[in-house]
Amino acid sequence: MSSLLRIKTLSVSLPAVALLGSSAGSLANPWSYGLMADTRRRANPSKIKTLLLAAVVAASSVTSAAAATLGVDFSAPVDVFTKAGVGNNINIIGWQFKVNNNFSIDALGYFDLNGNSLNESHDVALYEAQTGNLLASTSVTSTDVLLGQAPFRFRHIGTLTLEAGLSYILAATVGNDPYTADVGGTAFSELSWNPNLTFGGDVFDSSNQSLPTVWTSLESADVTGGFGPNLLQVPIPGTVYLLGSGLVGLSAIRRKFRR
Repeated sequence: MSSLLRIKTLSVSLPAVALLGSSAGSLANPWSYGLMADTRRRANPSKIKTLLLAAVVAASSVTSAAAATLGVDFSAPVDVFTKAGVGNNINIIGWQFKVNNNFSIDALGYFDLNGNSLNESHDVALYEAQTGNLLASTSVTSTDVLLGQAPFRFRHIGTLTLEAGLSYILAATVGNDPYTADVGGTAFSELSWNPNLTFGGDVFDSSNQSLPTVWTSLESADVTGGFGPNLLQVPIPGTVYLLGSGLVGLSAIRRKFRR
């Protein structure tokens, strides 16, 4: 026998999170899901089940979106280069940044022009700028997940927390695939940065063909670039907490209707 619905409104509010594939650091408006009913009406279990399922699916989408906060993103660039096209032997490019607020990353990536698939794998590494120590590295391939407008392909590295006030270097091997940098000042229609970091300039290493275990190069072309490599921020803990709390609440309401 169905019970009377005594709770008029259940609202699960999720904080603003970065949308999957949107500009890095850009935030969506908070999403709010309400389950409302007239107390004079009897609860319909099938409708409640549908609403619960919809809320879970939407919440799951938000969690995936939160995981997709790139270090930098942009629309299709004007200036695109290859090692052969530039006519030099530089195989390692990247960029330096300073962390504004502590945040964690769980993937490193490489630029894939138009998402048409990489021709080869690319080694990507993160270094602590002051010491040059290698913190994380991986190899990105054409089968890795594609994210962002640019877009970039990303591979999981485990969770690594970047500390506020410290500077880091993100570098990658170029090989025969394209990379991009702003040489003339008009390469990008828009650059969207993760708000937790500040861009510190491009870097490259003309002395090595493979990524070093310790970064020692002081070389820079004084351009915005090179992308190349990128990073991916993990979901904000508060987002996960609120998501979990909301789902617990939905579960409690469902149990109430089963009585």
